[in-house]
Amino acid sequence: MKLQITVRAYNPEVRKLLLAGIERIAKAEAAAARAPKEPLMKISESQDATYNDPALVQRLSAALGSISAPTNVKETRPEMVAEDFGEFGRAAGAPSILWRWARRSPRSSRRR
Repeated sequence: MKLQITVRAYNPEVRKLLLAGIERIAKAEAAAARAPKEPLMKISESQDATYNDPALVQRLSAALGSISAPTNVKETRPEMVAEDFGEFGRAAGAPSILWRWARRSPRSSRRR
């Protein structure tokens, strides 16, 4: 039998705790069911969440607000997406930010 799951967390320490808890529970369930073997836990991919540096977010927001209406620059909630961009900043030891640029034409914003 094989069980595959995806585990995501905003904090690397929390992710480690989650994975350790999953392994502990799987082993306890196997022992309680008198399984012939202990379950094997294998992590096939692992990326920490992307961390947007707050100072860099402020600088970029101000710069974008200066070329557009400041009300057009919006900070959104964190999202759990499959993205390894954060690994680049960590590897380089440099602050980083992942952002989206979107534009809506004046026509699409009018009600019909």
